[in-house]
Amino acid sequence: MALTLNQKYSKLTELANQAHDEVISNLNTYGKTMVIRPTGFGKTRLLVNLAKEYAKEYDKKIMYVYPINIIVTEITRNNEYMTDYKKVGRNKVKYSIIKDKVEFISYATLTKRYNELGPMYWAEYIRDNFSLVILDEVHRAGSEGFSKVYDGIKELIGPDKIHLIGATATPNRMMDTDDSNVLNNIFDNIDISGFSLGDAIRTGIMPKIIYAQRIYDVKEKSAKFKEKKRQDCRISGHKFDEDSFNVELSKALDEYGDEPKYIFKYIKKAGYDLKDPDQTYFKFIVFFRNIQDLADRGPVVEDWFKRLFNETAKKELGLKKEYTINSYYVASSDTAENDLESLINEDKEHRKFFKKTNLLNDVNKQTRTVDLLFTVDMINMGYHVEDITGILMLRGTRSEIIYYQQLGRCLSVKADRSPIVYDFVNNISEKFWYKKDAKARKNLEDLLNNNSINEYNNSNRDGKNKPSDIEIILEGDDDVFEDFMTRWDNNNYSEVSYIKWLYEDRKTPICIIASDMGMSCNEVVKELLSVGVNLRTEDAMYQYVSKKAQADNSSNEYKLVKFIFSHKAKQFLQSIGATYQTIFDVLKKNIKN
Repeated sequence: MALTLNQKYSKLTELANQAHDEVISNLNTYGKTMVIRPTGFGKTRLLVNLAKEYAKEYDKKIMYVYPINIIVTEITRNNEYMTDYKKVGRNKVKYSIIKDKVEFISYATLTKRYNELGPMYWAEYIRDNFSLVILDEVHRAGSEGFSKVYDGIKELIGPDKIHLIGATATPNRMMDTDDSNVLNNIFDNIDISGFSLGDAIRTGIMPKIIYAQRIYDVKEKSAKFKEKKRQDCRISGHKFDEDSFNVELSKALDEYGDEPKYIFKYIKKAGYDLKDPDQTYFKFIVFFRNIQDLADRGPVVEDWFKRLFNETAKKELGLKKEYTINSYYVASSDTAENDLESLINEDKEHRKFFKKTNLLNDVNKQTRTVDLLFTVDMINMGYHVEDITGILMLRGTRSEIIYYQQLGRCLSVKADRSPIVYDFVNNISEKFWYKKDAKARKNLEDLLNNNSINEYNNSNRDGKNKPSDIEIILEGDDDVFEDFMTRWDNNNYSEVSYIKWLYEDRKTPICIIASDMGMSCNEVVKELLSVGVNLRTEDAMYQYVSKKAQADNSSNEYKLVKFIFSHKAKQFLQSIGATYQTIFDVLKKNIKN
């Protein structure tokens, strides 16, 4: 049974209290700790509450290190974070301890002042002024610039000295290894109990992810792929059967459908009913490669959704009213700025250009409306957008951090149905750079389980964290095009597919296929079975062949089968007007085992 929102909040509170207690214990014992929690699991709340506690307990400030300004904006505009009360005489006076005692400093500023003022600047500054240093999005602390800063202040960190805490949802940077990462280099492998996104889904705090994998520009890619395979087969001496290739390609295209139909398919899978007046608002974040790509392909994606809601869905469901499609291009000033502004001017009613993410707070939910938030990375980190239906990944990446930042934008405890992830760039199958020596394919459910962290906890923390229990947390179809290209990537498959095509599409008898290919019937049968073909009955013999193909080749009956299905036997049978079955029955009676 699904958890109610109150039950989810109750569980979150329990987890937050547990995390807080473990953090305090580690800080008092080791002087430092790292916190790894999925997006939406209260990392910022934990850090802000710790800052307030230290500010009240010690007569020193707290340094809050952040990567991008939006994080500070999100904290300082939150009334809960910024509002406190203190007693003045008999009265309670409203004030903000965050404003009074917390100093926000960016990672860039730390590095810049280190380079300008020398290695001792931060050591002296922190020693005299702070009781706690907070590193938000702590994977950024793995940079060379921060490493130099940390080398100068690490002697200040300890249980009876200044305390250090770092938090992130994505601890691994692209150049990290198992032995060289932020958790190891800065925090000496000290962290709190692991709780992954997989754990959140299994416990019901977050719904399952519906993951739809698709290849963008599939027709263009398949045309290039066909030419490559034609050349590969020519070089390797294999037969390239273009007819079979085209037949399978056509089947894959039919199953794939166009982008509007494909997107609509998963909207339905997520449980949306466009006939229900309470389910007629949708919001998607679309991630592009760069600013120019955003300007070039933004209108293409707009057209997908226009056709999806006002053609595909309207026709299928019999809807009478159309949907309004609004696009919000979120990008900092860049080389494509003029292109974006020109694009916006073409349709000012339905397109907006935002240079600041906080302007998205003015995007209000409306009936029969689809809001598309187009970005490269400005919404990746530190900014939470409500009412997200799903995301579209049009930006390929080998960075685990970028991948999970994109993924995290559609995750919310408040969600009452599964978020939809449209992976149009095969990110789910990408081998992250730091895992370059691992297997090429890492299933998302394995990655979401955060195994590297769990394994550490299991082996080094006396079983504090439960063993990693992989379970399926995804829903969605396999990528039919990935399957198609995987099959055809084997040069030998062209010959196998030709045999399959002759047998299934042209209904060609096995003996004729064998003669045409210069193979034995036994070899033809094995090839057909290897690609999952169910052999049919021809003169009541194919079932027998199917069984005998996997039996003892020395049996007299099987030798007889090979003879009957030879080219000479075929000619003989035709000359006397007999069938395979009649000649087999006559000969079989005379066989002596």
